[in-house]
Amino acid sequence: MVIVPFLALVIYRRRIDFFELGGAFLAMLGVGVLSLKINSSINIGDLLTLGCAVFFALQIFYTAKYVKDSDPILLTLVQITVAAVIGVLVVVFKGDPLVVAEKEGILSLVYLGVFSTTIAYLLQTVAQKWLSETTAAIILSTESFWGWSFP
Repeated sequence: MVIVPFLALVIYRRRIDFFELGGAFLAMLGVGVLSLKINSSINIGDLLTLGCAVFFALQIFYTAKYVKDSDPILLTLVQITVAAVIGVLVVVFKGDPLVVAEKEGILSLVYLGVFSTTIAYLLQTVAQKWLSETTAAIILSTESFWGWSFP
């Protein structure tokens, strides 16, 4: 989330307003409180998380850019299809079996794929049609708070 307003600054040369900067700072502070240890050391997991954050910021940024002139449902289907193909290719090249033998595993996979991924991304994409990328990122940054609030 913190990266999105700065992407807009670099790519679009759009100035960051006071509220966006304040939201980015508060989100960064919140993530630090939730995830950093007292000694503030940085390890490989922190670097991987930072890399993931950069790619999520790019996803939010470019979704906001392309959804303005596109159908949100079609854009979501393209994103989910590409992610599914990449996921299957990773599983195939890693050598893990593609077939889950247990009924519970298949039901969990379908539930996660439909509700936790497809519908969640569809709602995000539809909302981004009317919101700026920074506003969407600030809203999405509250995910950890709500996860903590409703265990």
